[in-house]
Amino acid sequence: MVAKSLFGLCSDCKELVETREVPRCGKCGSDAIESLGDSCNCFVCESRAPVRFDYKCQNTRPDGVRCHSTKSSGSVAILRALQHGRGVQCSICMDTTDRCSITAVFPDCGCVQCMPCFKHFTETAVQPSESYGDQGIAYGSLRADGEGYFLPPCPVHPGSFFPPETFKVFPGVWRRMKDLASLRDVLEHGAQCPYEDCGSGGWLVDMRDQRPLHCPDCSRPFCGLCRVVWGSVGCPHSRHREMGDDPVFELRAAVQEAMTLGITQLCPQCGVTTSRISSCVHVTCGNCSASFNWPCGQLSSRCRARKHDCQHPSIFMHNNPRMRDEMKRLGRRTTDKMASLTFLELRTTYHLSLLKARFQDERVWKALEAVEPTLFDITTVDHGSGRIALKDIGNMDRLSKIFNCWQLS
Repeated sequence: MVAKSLFGLCSDCKELVETREVPRCGKCGSDAIESLGDSCNCFVCESRAPVRFDYKCQNTRPDGVRCHSTKSSGSVAILRALQHGRGVQCSICMDTTDRCSITAVFPDCGCVQCMPCFKHFTETAVQPSESYGDQGIAYGSLRADGEGYFLPPCPVHPGSFFPPETFKVFPGVWRRMKDLASLRDVLEHGAQCPYEDCGSGGWLVDMRDQRPLHCPDCSRPFCGLCRVVWGSVGCPHSRHREMGDDPVFELRAAVQEAMTLGITQLCPQCGVTTSRISSCVHVTCGNCSASFNWPCGQLSSRCRARKHDCQHPSIFMHNNPRMRDEMKRLGRRTTDKMASLTFLELRTTYHLSLLKARFQDERVWKALEAVEPTLFDITTVDHGSGRIALKDIGNMDRLSKIFNCWQLS
C-alpha cells in the first residue's frame, strides 16, 4: 500500500514534522499487506487481520539519527488540518502557496491559510488587551465550536473551525486559548466558592490578579481557572506553586521520575532512551548499536566482568527460576509477556526503593497513594498492566535475590 504524507507534532522533536501514514498488519505489525478496507491479508503472518496505522517522525535529530529508527521515539500526533498546499490560494493574503510547503485547511468550509497567515491569525485571536475583566480580545475573536471548545472561527465562515488540536503547533497560543475559555466561563457565569461550608457564588472576579483567588465571604483561597480548593490534586496551578513546600508533592515528582526510569532506560554508550519489547534481557541500542543488559543497564562486557547474574540462566527472563517464583507468587503464568510485565514491576520497584533514603516517612507514601491511587500503576502496550505495591518498595534484599546487580553498596 502507498504511504500517505501527513503533518503532526513529534513527541521526541517537540516540533511540527512531516510523517507518513503507514498501514500495517494489526496482528504482527508488518507493512507487507494487501489492503481489504479496514482489514488486510498479511504476507508475513499469513492471516487476515485489522489494519492499524503507524505514524513515525521522519526528522533527523542533532545526533544524526532519525526519530523513527528506535521504537521508543518519534511517535507523531497527527494534525489533519495541516496539508501540502502547493498551488492553492491563501484565503487571507491571496497569494498562492507555491512558496509555502504547509497550509492549514478548515475542514468544513475548505478555506486555506498559508502557515505565516495561520500563525498571525492564531496569535491575533489571543493577544492581550487592557479592557477590564478580559485578558484577551476573546469576546470578539473566539467562538464556541460544536464540541464546546473556544476557538477562532474562519474569517469568512463564522461557523467553521479548525480542529482544536491544530493550535498545539503554537504551545503558548494553545495554553492561552484554554485559559481564556475558562476565564470567559467564570466571567459570564460567576465564580462559585468550592468550599462546601460556604457556597458563595454568582459574583464576578478580576482575573488580572494572580491566582489564587479568595472568596469574599469566607476569605479562603481557590483556583479561579480550575474552580477547586487551592492545593487540590486536580489543580496543576497550585500544585506547581506549592510542590516545594509539601513532602507529598515533592515525593510525587520523584515517584513519577522513578516510574519512567523503571520502564525505559538510557543507552550506557550514547544516552538515547530505549525500551524493551520482549522478555530478553539483552538489548541492542538502535542508535549506536551498543550491546547492554537491561537489569543493570551496563554494557554486556562490563556486566560479565562484574559477575552480574542478569543472564541467569539464559537471556530470557521467563527461564530465570527466581523470576518464575515471583510470577508464581503473583499468580501469573510463566509466559514471555507475563515475565516482561513482572520484570518491569520489579525494576520500577527497585528505582522507587532508592527514594526511601530521601522519603523515610511511611505516612507520606500512604498519603500520596491515597490522593493519587493510579500513580503506582504500570500500563504498557506490549506487556499489559501491573501495579507497584507499597509493601514491596524498600525491600532491597528481596530484589537483590532476583538480580544481584540490585544491591545497595
